Amino acid sequence: MARDRRKPYRRGLKPSKTIRALMENAIPAVRPRDSQPHWTGRRARVYRLTATLGESLEWRPDYLADILGSRSPENTLYFVDTGFVTTQIDERVWDAILRRKVVITPQIWGELGPWLESPKANKQLRDLIRDSRAGRTANIEHLSIDKTLIDHAYDYYLALLSSRKKLWREVADDFGAAKGREPTEEELLRRLQTRAGDYFDIAKKGWEDREKPNLFADEELVVSAVLTAVLRGVEVVILTRDNDIQRQLTEMFGTLSGHYDSMLYADYLDRHRAEYGDLLIPTELPGEDPRGPLVTSSKEMAGFTFSQSELMSSRPDSFLPAVVNCMLFGGNDSQRRLSILSACVETRMRELLKLKTLAHRPNTDKFGDFNCHLAGAMIPESLTFILAKDVFRDLDGVKVTGADYVNATGARVKSMHFSY
Repeated sequence: MARDRRKPYRRGLKPSKTIRALMENAIPAVRPRDSQPHWTGRRARVYRLTATLGESLEWRPDYLADILGSRSPENTLYFVDTGFVTTQIDERVWDAILRRKVVITPQIWGELGPWLESPKANKQLRDLIRDSRAGRTANIEHLSIDKTLIDHAYDYYLALLSSRKKLWREVADDFGAAKGREPTEEELLRRLQTRAGDYFDIAKKGWEDREKPNLFADEELVVSAVLTAVLRGVEVVILTRDNDIQRQLTEMFGTLSGHYDSMLYADYLDRHRAEYGDLLIPTELPGEDPRGPLVTSSKEMAGFTFSQSELMSSRPDSFLPAVVNCMLFGGNDSQRRLSILSACVETRMRELLKLKTLAHRPNTDKFGDFNCHLAGAMIPESLTFILAKDVFRDLDGVKVTGADYVNATGARVKSMHFSY
């Protein structure tokens, strides 16, 4: 491995424009593809640590029942969204699903209340699902947000995913501080659109549904599904009619896999300290403060660019994948549509999840108080390694790193209010 391919941005010089721009925008690392795909029960190619969205296709009840039933692994878990349960679907499909195990999360159960009282669709399921609460239906599990999930960073990732729906609070607080009064709805939504950017639709949903008791049902569903796949090492399928669920899964997977690659690359660097030498020693950067939205707590940093192939070599050869699928149903009885998003996680992510429960929320424990972040995509075929101290933001009692908050909400420096 030639050292001249790793370009340090310290050694008494200001970071290059590319590195500084990268830090100012906090672009998450791109996942390079594994050369060998894995196969889900739906016979879809899913590459290691990547997410793949298939084309929207028309489906027939008999074909769908086949792939959900006999063609899926026996230990497949089906996490159901509210709309999937309360919207009519062919009984053959439900018969196939119930040959495996259905999982209902706490807030989804709360949303099913009106349907349980008076079902207008899938009426044959009502008694089965209602009785499952008392444990009388073996193939329906009511997932508990228990110590196992909490001990594997459930609260952390739920807080990150939920942060977009809470952005209206930040906007309202900023407006009040500047104007001395609460914003009107028009003023709030206009500023929220500017602040949230691509996440405006989710941020607006957080404002409009702010009084609903199950406001974070989508986030709970996605986080618990992904962590269950990692912790149990099984294939998980989310069944939904809500496009937001696929989007939330994309965000959850991107964040988790980015943290995981950061941990693996830090482990790799720790094993090769002698080769990397002083490239791994944080040094104060002169000139303009580079902290920006990557929100480091000091100007001492270390970093360099490296190739995606080097990242691939840091990943262990032996691993156990677990695939999370999100099946999004749309259309009507005359034109049924289905798209499948498949994300490949790994059971070794359990190590990362344990790290994220520590007080300073690290991606690695190899460099003391300094955390490892990977970013990329501005330099073709290259990634950037950054070693720095984090600052933190409190999200309703859950401490998250500033870098993660930036990536979760698309924040910029001027709109963030961290304590250093």
